[in-house]
Amino acid sequence: PFQAVCPKCGKESTTRVSDWDGKEITFNCKIDAVDWTKGCGYNGKTSPFSGKGIYAGKLPWKVEWAVKWQVIGVTVEGAGKDHMSAGGSHDIASLVCERVLHYPVPYPVAHEFFLIGGKKMSSSKGLGSSAQEISDIIPPYLLRFLFTRTDYNQAINFDPVGNMYIPDLFDEYDRCWRAYIQGIDENLARAFEMSQIGKPPPKLDLFIPRFKEVVNYIQHPGVDIEKKFIYLKGSVLTADERKILTERQKYARIWISKYAPDEFRFHMSVDIPIQVSQFSEEQRNYLREIIGFMNIHE
Repeated sequence: PFQAVCPKCGKESTTRVSDWDGKEITFNCKIDAVDWTKGCGYNGKTSPFSGKGIYAGKLPWKVEWAVKWQVIGVTVEGAGKDHMSAGGSHDIASLVCERVLHYPVPYPVAHEFFLIGGKKMSSSKGLGSSAQEISDIIPPYLLRFLFTRTDYNQAINFDPVGNMYIPDLFDEYDRCWRAYIQGIDENLARAFEMSQIGKPPPKLDLFIPRFKEVVNYIQHPGVDIEKKFIYLKGSVLTADERKILTERQKYARIWISKYAPDEFRFHMSVDIPIQVSQFSEEQRNYLREIIGFMNIHE
């Protein structure tokens, strides 16, 4: 049960192992092994154990799954409900675990699917994103929050493109954060606590800059973002609050540039348009009134 990397063409989906002598496997890179690519026909031998800087290949994932249980010491394992169905991947991995590895099968927990834009994630079909890719879009703790805040019997549809999915997720996270600080709702506070990558933070009375407001203000060229949030808070930001604001600016810029609906993207003109020189006196008076109104309510 091993898929070697062909040293000639570099593919592993096309290789098939036919023998093992205790040190090396014998394999063939089959030309017609799969329908999405072609093998090169190479026949050879190789050690299945990677040396320095050498990737020899991998176990088929149903076998690898069981091996990881033993190596890591897993006692409880969750998986999508399709893997947990009768005769599915979990049944095969369990038999490998029991009969080959002689390791107790971890307690199984079947959960719903993690969907990307309404489609089930599938690495073999090239559908979905890796955890690394998603953590480039949102902070890792927010991805954990997505799992801890959603019932395991409910599918998660991660669909960040052209909608308010990510800003709304930040709002819900902040709601749970405040519950944790204030001790007002045990379930919300626990969801926040379980979302943290390390130890839960101390229950400090923090001013938490709202993600949607950060999105709005960083698009204004004349706005000093830290001064704006000092004004909104009513006092100087602490070191922790500045750190939160800096991080949110990073993810707000990513959201604006790649995922925000068009109506949330805007560009403030620094130069006065030439058409202003053609305004009538009535239009100029109107603008003076508007400027005065804005200065009063800033």
